[in-house]
Amino acid sequence: MNIKMAKELNILLLGQTGVGKSTMINFLVNLCTYSSFDDALGKPVKFVIPTSFKVYPKGIKGHEIKLGDPDENEDLTKLTQSHTQKPKIYKISHSDFILNIIDVPGIGDTRGTLIDEYNTKIILDTVALFEKLHGICILLHSDRDKLDLMYIYCMNELLLHLHNEAAPNILFIFTHATRCDFTPGDANEVLTDYLKELKDKKGIVINNEEENLFSIDSESFRYLAAYNQVPEYQNMESNQYRSSWEQSLKAFQAIYKRIISVNPHSVINTLSINEARAMIISLMGPLATVTALIEDNYAHYEQNIDDIIKKLTNNLLITDYTIELNKLDYPKTVCTAKKCISVEKSTDGNFVTFYKQICHARCYLKNVPLEHFPEPALKDCAAMRRE
Repeated sequence: MNIKMAKELNILLLGQTGVGKSTMINFLVNLCTYSSFDDALGKPVKFVIPTSFKVYPKGIKGHEIKLGDPDENEDLTKLTQSHTQKPKIYKISHSDFILNIIDVPGIGDTRGTLIDEYNTKIILDTVALFEKLHGICILLHSDRDKLDLMYIYCMNELLLHLHNEAAPNILFIFTHATRCDFTPGDANEVLTDYLKELKDKKGIVINNEEENLFSIDSESFRYLAAYNQVPEYQNMESNQYRSSWEQSLKAFQAIYKRIISVNPHSVINTLSINEARAMIISLMGPLATVTALIEDNYAHYEQNIDDIIKKLTNNLLITDYTIELNKLDYPKTVCTAKKCISVEKSTDGNFVTFYKQICHARCYLKNVPLEHFPEPALKDCAAMRRE
């Protein structure tokens, strides 16, 4: 694989369960190890992920091909579940570059959406180990020809957890491409319909023009593994697999050029949007409960409004006081402290100051204005303290 890479690249692989992420990683290791298909033929097949599959060289009798022993992260026994159990980072080294490939569990696990939600969380935890993502590769079956609910669900789970700023870093890889002569085929029409719906409903724009679509097939990797373990394969025509190797190699070279043509995505942006989403989701339960209580109380109020009004009317008692003013024939000295006064309503509806504390009942000081405060002349009143 003769391409010049000047730096270490972080690549996130996403896809539906069974799309072939792990097999593609093993294939990529061999592309980076051997100079050509013929160079790899008959030599030990390189792999970083244990794998197992069956081949049928003659008739219906299959031969099981095994590379490595299953570990806790690769469950090879259940075909309908994601083989990859948790995210794992594979460092693929070449003389010219290093790739950090982040392999994650597939979306659409038959065990249900709770498993997908858990997988999404651990995927984000793993991505958080990196400051930048240079490429986000979404793997799709090249023979997928229907925009069904499962397709929409899986694509939503893959894309809606990414920040909008990650859009330029997203590219699409169509697997099992031999079936469509190494073109996206009908699968791109399905993808186009989905992305149009995503743009119309969510305002998210993701490019699926030709420069963002790549077709690969890992069948040459499977052939090389079978070649070493099943004698019949050593007598089979290999031109198909040689051609598949070469076309997939060109696709990987194009993927590299595409990845380095854009600025890397800052992981913190995607993490922040998912933290906000998690906070909103955690509030949905309590808010739903409060809303239900409000609606229940309102319904109860509506049903019993007449009875409530009747009870309130029967028990309604309003106490109202008015002050009747009588002019005196003599002056009084009163206290104006806040605790000694109040404001009351008079019989004419106006509010007047009511002096509760009488200091001098009959004060006949001369030259003292009535109802005036402060009044220095009151210092001579008998009620005033003298020192």
